[in-house]
Amino acid sequence: MTSSPPESQLDATPREGGDRLPRQGGRAGVPADRPGRTSPALVVVAGLLGLTGAVLTALVVGRPGAAGSGPLTVVWWLLGPGAALAVWWRRRVDLLFAVVAAGGSLAVLLLLAQTMLSAGAWDPRVGAGITGALAALSLLVRAGVAWSLRADTSAPLGLEVARRRPAARTAGRRGAAELRDVRRVLPVAALVVAVVLWLVLVPGQDPARMGPTGLLSTLSPLVWLAYVLLVAAAVGELVGARRPLVLGAVTLALVVGVFGVQSYALADGRNPVGWLHWGFASQIATDGHGLTNYDSRYSWPGFFAAAGVLRTIAAVGDPTEILRWTPLWFGAVGSAGAVAVTRAFFGPGPRAWIATWVFVAGNWVGQEYFSPQGATWAVAMAVLGVVCTCAAATGEPLSVRRRRPTGPDRISPLRAAAWTAEPGARSWAATVAVVLGAFALAPSHQLTPLFLALLLVPLALTRRVPRWAPVFVLAVVLLWWATGARSFWMNYWASMFGAVGDVSASLTENVGDRFSGSQARQLIIFTRLVSVAALGLVAVIGILRWRRTGGAWLTLTVWALLPFGMAALQPYGGEMLMRSLFFALPGLAIGAAAALPRCAAFGEAVPSRRGAHTAARGRSRLRVPAVALTAAGLGCLLLSTVVIKGQNDSYYGFTDSDLAATRAAYAQTSPGDFLATVAASSPARSQRIGVVRQRSLQGPCPLRTIDVACIEELSPDVVLATRSQAAFGTVTLGLPADWLSTLTAGLVATGDYRSVYDDGAGGQVLVATGS
Repeated sequence: MTSSPPESQLDATPREGGDRLPRQGGRAGVPADRPGRTSPALVVVAGLLGLTGAVLTALVVGRPGAAGSGPLTVVWWLLGPGAALAVWWRRRVDLLFAVVAAGGSLAVLLLLAQTMLSAGAWDPRVGAGITGALAALSLLVRAGVAWSLRADTSAPLGLEVARRRPAARTAGRRGAAELRDVRRVLPVAALVVAVVLWLVLVPGQDPARMGPTGLLSTLSPLVWLAYVLLVAAAVGELVGARRPLVLGAVTLALVVGVFGVQSYALADGRNPVGWLHWGFASQIATDGHGLTNYDSRYSWPGFFAAAGVLRTIAAVGDPTEILRWTPLWFGAVGSAGAVAVTRAFFGPGPRAWIATWVFVAGNWVGQEYFSPQGATWAVAMAVLGVVCTCAAATGEPLSVRRRRPTGPDRISPLRAAAWTAEPGARSWAATVAVVLGAFALAPSHQLTPLFLALLLVPLALTRRVPRWAPVFVLAVVLLWWATGARSFWMNYWASMFGAVGDVSASLTENVGDRFSGSQARQLIIFTRLVSVAALGLVAVIGILRWRRTGGAWLTLTVWALLPFGMAALQPYGGEMLMRSLFFALPGLAIGAAAALPRCAAFGEAVPSRRGAHTAARGRSRLRVPAVALTAAGLGCLLLSTVVIKGQNDSYYGFTDSDLAATRAAYAQTSPGDFLATVAASSPARSQRIGVVRQRSLQGPCPLRTIDVACIEELSPDVVLATRSQAAFGTVTLGLPADWLSTLTAGLVATGDYRSVYDDGAGGQVLVATGS
């Protein structure tokens, strides 16, 4: 009797009208001996990027930012250097090309900036000029070679993704009768309506009108309807025609709806930490070096140096638009890497799409803002996408394992649990991704390279990647700790490792201390825990089902669960649990997709009563429970994520009043002065780092007591009060609405301070009378 195939291979089932090729010797649908043919689109893209890069490089060397070229320079540096690598690996402009172009550009920029900074040869115009010239030359040479060959049928340089389902591509040619099929029209209609509602109703949100629930309190109910329609379009297309173009459009809309909702809703750059990071970048761009014993983040200056390079070569003055749209860019790059990862596990089938949507819809962490964490997460996801794609190129998807060898070839139970069908790919693309990623990440963030090494461990154990890959990443991390971050470990060793293993302290900082403020705010915080617990439970079910049906469950277990072990080792200021979720999402999403039962609606084989498997063809009967469960779960996850991400926008979002008051405060400072904000939630500390002493009084002076005497004792020269600071105290601490104005009035009443700026909207600047 024929044995049942593992569920991890369900996506290999052919659909009616498809042309699924056999798996032997290559990835699903791609025979090993298939010749590579360069796409004309690649010639056009490489040529345009090369010419644009050559012109912009000349401007960078001669006149940075000339003739309004600044925004175009930023865009080119976010795509061009990586594209110069991608054109020699990919032969067409596809998903993997985009992953390498975007992630590779970030890595090259991080590495270039850190190299100049460490070598003491800080000259962004020269460094960017040389690197940009090499990238432009690479693009032009590749375009010229491809154009001269025209019909390049040589062996492919790397993995080629087959153009599958010609029947789906030619569906539009079948006439108007095909469009009458409701299952083909409704998903597109729902997507269009959702996008229109979102584009019209989301912008123009005012943080000053937001309550304890943040963005939830001001968004129109029709915006939430748009998200529901987006989920309906996704699931409807998945159980219907499954056209790659429509599914891709739905995924793109989902990425924009999750990572771009605040960027589009709020006109000014949000998040006070992002403004502080811009201040670090400006200081490095001006001085050519970081500051010692100023802030621990200067021990990992790669991201700040990279931002300083962009600031110089693009002549960026006002960072508002960069801070505003960075979350969408980092989120898009990370999501593209996630698509590559899920396809490596499931193949390009329905479960890969579901896993990608869960990855995006479950990402409420909010760490993709203008920060080292956001940039390095995007690079790490790109590295993981390239590595997993290369690993799946020579055999079955990563979800498949083989039986444990016996006799002389017997191996340990641990390795048997994750044993794969074929040895891992040793392609140069995977090697370059690991090496470039390690050197770019290690000087840029403390945690990201450690998480990347952790995610590479099961792939190395299963021979999907070279065994040296995670060891190499850790070696580069240790090298940086011993050299570039040496001063940090010498000064903060006790504080960093004193809490290692203290689970109680970690839970208190990561969970208990988060519950503050109004009941509505605490309810949203509770929603965070529920969403993580629910997603984790579903992922565990998927792991168990995968193990029972013959899938490589060890890799999934490590990816989904072990990152949370980092929270037990170090509380990380109460943010380790969120950072752990950030990197556990790929495993959780894949586990959630694996937990779904077999469903003919997804084009999968379903067992008959006699044990034989029949392929789902054409209009197979829908499995209503599976489809309803998918739609309900994805919808709840998406809506909860949008609510959670917008929770802090009443004080993380800034208004024109906040920015104007900040500019007025800086205008009152001189070198060596002490500029203080009452609370940390303001766009201050974005300028004059190292020239003016700047800090928040929130730590030494408890806000709950509104202690005027404490502020007088610290004697700041300039005190900045903004609407966002007032909202922070009201929302998170339950202070009265007028607490900040009462405090500033008390300072003025002492006679030690006088008000030099008051816009009547919450923005106020006080200056010491002796200044």
